[in-house]
Amino acid sequence: MNKKAVFLDIDGTLCDRSGVVSESTKKALRIAAKNGHHMVLCTGRAKVQIFPWLDPSFFQGCVSAAGSCVTFGDKVIYEKVMEWEELRNMVDYFRKMGMPYFLQAEDAIYTESWSASEMHDAFLEIGRTEDDAKDILGKLVVLENPEEQPGVEKALYYRCKVTAEEMDAILGHRFTIQDSSYKVTRFCDGEITCRGITKAIGMEKYLEYTGIKREDSIGIGDGPNDFEMIDFAGTGVAMGNGVPALKEHADYVTDTVTNDGIYKAFDHLGLLTP
Repeated sequence: MNKKAVFLDIDGTLCDRSGVVSESTKKALRIAAKNGHHMVLCTGRAKVQIFPWLDPSFFQGCVSAAGSCVTFGDKVIYEKVMEWEELRNMVDYFRKMGMPYFLQAEDAIYTESWSASEMHDAFLEIGRTEDDAKDILGKLVVLENPEEQPGVEKALYYRCKVTAEEMDAILGHRFTIQDSSYKVTRFCDGEITCRGITKAIGMEKYLEYTGIKREDSIGIGDGPNDFEMIDFAGTGVAMGNGVPALKEHADYVTDTVTNDGIYKAFDHLGLLTP
């Protein structure tokens, strides 16, 4: 078998909603990497939200912030950050509409105090504990004008009363806007990257750098921001707990994240065979 690059979403794919990575998943990652395949995270999270929570020794690369940053080992091989003027206009709209938001950079996540307070309450509303909320929000840097920070790659917004498509029009079609893969509120939650940036762009940059062919790439995901990943990959795999529409795009549908879905997918694709 040719060496494969396996691009893996995190939430709902590598781990369940409580953040637990099963032992079968860890075993699959170890065996596949030992067999020479690249294990590459492909996530909407910024790197500050990933390591050291996930053991970096499991992975050869990372596509973070939904394609905005790509690393091979410790080396950044691609990064796309937001223009300040466009970022300011976006944050001004969030403030006007009272929509909590996070700004993601590789080394920090920024927001304002009112936004952090509202998101604390929102996490409690979906059943996360007080300790969970503090752990999640503890990653934040709370500032009066977070949009002035350099290196913002991606934004998350919550409690929006319009769809992602409507939000795209409101912000002048200057960004790529998608429904969030980690829904927190009963309204529309979404994520925003620079125009044209998706997980597929990050995958393409990683493959170009490593010389692995597109047909030897595998994408595994479960949520709304995984469509481009599934469609771009040589082989697209949807988790059994994935959104129904994603399963229709996939070449293979594995079991759920809580029922050894990653291990079963790796076994089905021959990644566990020397």
